[in-house]
Amino acid sequence: MKAEVSTVGIIGGGQLGMFLAQACQKIGLITHIYSDTNDAPAKKYANKIIYGSFNDHKKLNEFRKNVDLLTYEFENVAIKKLKQINKQIKIYPPISALEISQDRKKEKLFFSKNKIKHAGLFFINKKTNLNKFKELGFELLVGISRKSFLSKDKDDKINRLYPSLGVLAMSVMNGADIVRVHDVDETKQMLSIVDRIKYKK
Repeated sequence: MKAEVSTVGIIGGGQLGMFLAQACQKIGLITHIYSDTNDAPAKKYANKIIYGSFNDHKKLNEFRKNVDLLTYEFENVAIKKLKQINKQIKIYPPISALEISQDRKKEKLFFSKNKIKHAGLFFINKKTNLNKFKELGFELLVGISRKSFLSKDKDDKINRLYPSLGVLAMSVMNGADIVRVHDVDETKQMLSIVDRIKYKK
């Protein structure tokens, strides 16, 4: 009897995609990887790898035609595109789970509601809320670089640079001591300007 699933399509070619492909290989499944970068770690175990934008509906649709089911290795995939593909193929975890994971507030509230242990809840609605963290007596680290909420379609990392710099500048101006970033040179240039403004150098 032919197995219902023989080929798994994985959207994303990072380390988690690599581990997924490796696990599939161990149980005799074929894996196709869809990656937006040529240096995808997942190609080490993939049977086939396709390169393209996560926002390219035409290419994603062609990708799904050659697999039995789809999964994704990270949460920053455009939901709108997946919903279109989901009409023709099963996607796991379901898109409803992806929608929760893309919103940290929804995610933590979901954990609390279902009695799943997590780090705790503290939501910042205004820039002045940063001071609440400072009251704890520790240095404040902000890590919002390239986060999905900075992009309208949650799928274009390049266009998140300027929103990242803007929010980081606001954070530093309002008490952040450390910032975690991807774009180091651009951030250093921005912080030098913030320093001149903040300390009037």
